[in-house]
Amino acid sequence: MSLRSLVRFGPIVSAMALVACSGGGSSAPKAAKKDGPVVAKVGDDVITADDVKAKLGEQSPFLQARYKDLQHKKEFVQNLVRFEVLSQEAYRRGLDKQPEVQATLKKVLVQELIKQEFDEKKATYSEAELKAYYDKHIDDFVKPERVRAQHLFLAAPAADKAGRAAAKGKAQKFLADLKANDGKGNERNPSLFADLARQNSNDAASQSTGGDMRYLSQDEMAKQYSKEFASAVFGLKDANELTGVVEDENGVHIARLTTRQAAVSRPFEDAQVKETIKGRLFREQRTKSFDEYVEKLKKDAGVEIDEKALEAVEVPGGVTPPPTGAPGFGAPPAPPVAGTKAP
Repeated sequence: MSLRSLVRFGPIVSAMALVACSGGGSSAPKAAKKDGPVVAKVGDDVITADDVKAKLGEQSPFLQARYKDLQHKKEFVQNLVRFEVLSQEAYRRGLDKQPEVQATLKKVLVQELIKQEFDEKKATYSEAELKAYYDKHIDDFVKPERVRAQHLFLAAPAADKAGRAAAKGKAQKFLADLKANDGKGNERNPSLFADLARQNSNDAASQSTGGDMRYLSQDEMAKQYSKEFASAVFGLKDANELTGVVEDENGVHIARLTTRQAAVSRPFEDAQVKETIKGRLFREQRTKSFDEYVEKLKKDAGVEIDEKALEAVEVPGGVTPPPTGAPGFGAPPAPPVAGTKAP
């Protein structure tokens, strides 16, 4: 079980009240001696002024304001008394021995152990450590402008003059249809570009999505397609604006600008950047320390797993997964076609 899944369990106060580490199911564990004025007696246990103050401290400031007078303080203590008598009755019935209660106790104990061993320990990082992380993960803090666009590509290598002429003519026809459609106002077909791309595009990366490309920087687009195509797309100013027919060595392209993502530049000197890095470093170190800690405990405990017995365990309602490569389950990607480059 991962650290993240373990710490997900919230505080289970009632379980802690119901359960004890020591034996005896007929009565609650003997309470430790408490100092300070006794506000209420509940059987052999007591509720002190410090207990009341601590419980009040757990309330929101809005609720705390309610308990300024004696009458409301008595109501609050009655709630504590109610909880205590129910807890004592649960012990009297031996409920602390029930498997589900013991399982809840384990969860609470693990949560508390993790908090003490990892969450409550403070970590400090030098400027050099923070800067090293920043430099290593510079792409998280400095991002170039990116655009998202629709793309229609017709493969026609420059060496194939007849094929190139045919592809260019076809692309010009598509472009004319798109421009005419844009001029129809309310009667415009908003899915025309996507339909043309699905039916005609040779770009394996976007053809199935109606030509929709993920956000790409100009450099990424140039590497995946070509400098000519990237320059044309990034030259568009407004959403829905079309390029002309763009030619490169692999074929001809048409693109429509969808939206832009502004460049991001978060300098190392930014205090929030440093806090972000500190948080990441702490989580990374905590995860590493947690894994090492668990491995040590497993080694000390002499853990053994019987794989034969484990394999025989039936999973209720389990569904047999399909073989790797089945539709929708991690099928290998189609090889790129002319006009695209492997990312």
